[in-house]
Amino acid sequence: MYATLQKNFDENASIYWANLSRTNNLIAALNISLFYVTQLVTHCGLYKSGYSLMCVTIVAILPLLPFGLIKQLWYYIIYLCLECIAAYFLVFSVWKWLEYNGTL
Repeated sequence: MYATLQKNFDENASIYWANLSRTNNLIAALNISLFYVTQLVTHCGLYKSGYSLMCVTIVAILPLLPFGLIKQLWYYIIYLCLECIAAYFLVFSVWKWLEYNGTL
């Protein structure tokens, strides 16, 4: 089964990495515009968005290093998990912001 998944990933790797990059940019833009530009990090103590930005930074920088693993499925799954963790911290920050009644 893994061989079939790896073959499918090899055929469409550029599409998968491009979509991960777009999602990464979206999460970074949402984090910055929702929490840093409006200064909610300092006023409400929403520090989980910083963890989200750290995960986003790791996902953005590490594929640029020449490890030669960019076509490996397990390597992509690691980055996909980091992206999911970043999305979790973003949702958690929005949830906490709504607990503060969404006020600026």
